[in-house]
Amino acid sequence: MRLKNEIFANVLDWLIQKKKVDDQKDLSVKTGISQNTVSRIMTGKVEPSDDTLRKLNAAFGNIFNMQYLRGESVVMLIEDVAYYKMHPDKNPLNNLDVEEPESSIDQSSLVNAALAAKDQVIAQMELRLSEKDKYIALLEKRIADYEAAAAFIKDNNAIDNWPFPKGVAEEIEKRNALRL
Repeated sequence: MRLKNEIFANVLDWLIQKKKVDDQKDLSVKTGISQNTVSRIMTGKVEPSDDTLRKLNAAFGNIFNMQYLRGESVVMLIEDVAYYKMHPDKNPLNNLDVEEPESSIDQSSLVNAALAAKDQVIAQMELRLSEKDKYIALLEKRIADYEAAAAFIKDNNAIDNWPFPKGVAEEIEKRNALRL
């Protein structure tokens, strides 16, 4: 089972122990998350999305630490986060003798992945800006053409003197000849 699924199961167990919900169906009703989704999360078929985790948290007054729900922290409740911030010496996690070389590697790889994603977004935005500049140049050219055409009409006081593209004048003459 994936980490977020295990965390979701832990939260459900905690809610049942604290008598806040009776079962998966009750959790579904209280959170607005479909019973099917809750069941699929609990069986590990899908991982809960951030939106699902936010719904779960909001349904119970935002008592859960969102970092815990995302698998980024080991402290489940917001009140515990605040307490341990005020009393770091009482945090049982500080007293553990645990080496975490993998987590630092994971953190750096997450940071590198985030930076790579931001670089991609920046590259896409630069591409869109260059496309926008090309489009603006095209529009400016069209405006200049229309202004030149308007000036020509104004100078010649009639559309009859308008210079048609090649072939259009001949087509107009053929149509006029057919009408006679």
